[in-house]
Amino acid sequence: MPLLRFLGNLILAILIIALAAAILGTAYGATMVRVQEHRGLDEGATAGGWLWLEGQPIYYRTWGPQEGRAVVLVHGYQVEGSETWVPLAEALAKAGLRVVAVDLKGFGRSSREAPYEGLQGQANILGAALNQMGLYRNLIVAHGWGAAVVAQLAAEQPQFVRQVVLIAPEAPTPLPRWKEMLLKAPYVGHALIWAEEDGGPLWKARHRRAFADPTLIPQDYWKRLAMPTQIAGTAEALRAMSLAPQGETVPLAFRVPTLILVGERDRTFTEGEAQALAQTMPQATVRVIPQGGKALHVEQRASVSRLIAQWALSP
Repeated sequence: MPLLRFLGNLILAILIIALAAAILGTAYGATMVRVQEHRGLDEGATAGGWLWLEGQPIYYRTWGPQEGRAVVLVHGYQVEGSETWVPLAEALAKAGLRVVAVDLKGFGRSSREAPYEGLQGQANILGAALNQMGLYRNLIVAHGWGAAVVAQLAAEQPQFVRQVVLIAPEAPTPLPRWKEMLLKAPYVGHALIWAEEDGGPLWKARHRRAFADPTLIPQDYWKRLAMPTQIAGTAEALRAMSLAPQGETVPLAFRVPTLILVGERDRTFTEGEAQALAQTMPQATVRVIPQGGKALHVEQRASVSRLIAQWALSP
């Protein structure tokens, strides 16, 4: 009996400590969101501009000659948006290409205002932005979740898509029930988003895991990526987008010439998965980048920019 009482008290103590840690962690995360988010969309912007779509600002950046063949860069589900493309965009511009990167709504320097968009809404925003810029039949380069946005665009508005390059593509997956419940909880949802996606400790760790060799992370990379986390309304936008209905989504099965790039050391998207994806498309080619991880466009940008330039200039 004393042993059982001891074990019961020990379990109770562990539960109390865990609950206290969860409460303190939630309070800390929610406080960090309020302290961190103090900038406007335009604060510190030194390049690029905004398109006004249905009264809301959507940010874009361009590089290279206006007369060059257009390459459109679509980011993944990362708060930094187009900031992740800067090293690759500069390399592509040196190859004579006209490079355009758009921040999807809720990301980068684009609008944080409701209503919050699911996958189909983001594809519509991308199409409206390209239409406003007069960009049709483009080579579109997508990273991660951005591949699903471009698949939706290609299925519903094919006039914008001539060729596609997919870098470590991801298909959308439903939220686990436990995470959905946490995101809906007051304060807890914002704290969880901050920790994982909005500049918190797990955010930086997740970015590091995307590199096969973290020493290849550019010196100013973290500073540039962290800036959008400081824009007012970011945590709420990311939380609401995570919970937004996705609607009908289309598979990653493009009917246009498609180049799939996979890092040799990518732990999230393997060469086998790339080959299986290519089998679902009539005009797909797979290229494995040696010593590359998920963030191929950053750590192996010389190899990636060369392949994209060749693909862009092909007939």
